[in-house]
Amino acid sequence: MIELGADGGRGGVVTDAGFFALWDPAKFHEIDDFDSWESEVFDELEDHEDAGAIVSFHDADGVYQLVVRIGSATAPARLDEREARYRGTVTGPHLFVSAGAAMISGIEYVGDSQDVGLRVDLPAGRWSVVVTRIDWESEPDSRDGDGKPSPNALPDFVVVINPEDAAGADTGSR
Repeated sequence: MIELGADGGRGGVVTDAGFFALWDPAKFHEIDDFDSWESEVFDELEDHEDAGAIVSFHDADGVYQLVVRIGSATAPARLDEREARYRGTVTGPHLFVSAGAAMISGIEYVGDSQDVGLRVDLPAGRWSVVVTRIDWESEPDSRDGDGKPSPNALPDFVVVINPEDAAGADTGSR
């Protein structure tokens, strides 16, 4: 299993559109301005999701902490025990078809820049993605004395990526 992000597997990802996306840079490399983003991403979002080119998930504007776990056919990725205890909304499983890499960013950055967000080296193939919102604020001691997230606070989201046919993969069921 591979865990990605800064600071022990976490990555901060920002959105001003209230939506995040896991997307394949190879499929959106020609987007270079708002008009091309609107016609290629926004107007075609449902078709891209159905084809596995993008997985979108939402919350609100802001910076969110994410953990990305990539499993294999023999060792599927899952939520850990703490994350499962504070599991909130679960979406998926969603199909994602990788050409060899993926990005997680605010949806407004799809195709725009590969240095905004979190880059995920994901072997080419068909993957199953489950996104879990973690209710980290419900865990005791999740905030420090100043009201900020403590260093041990759970992330906002856990993105679990497994091969499409992985046995025992976490589907987000309770």
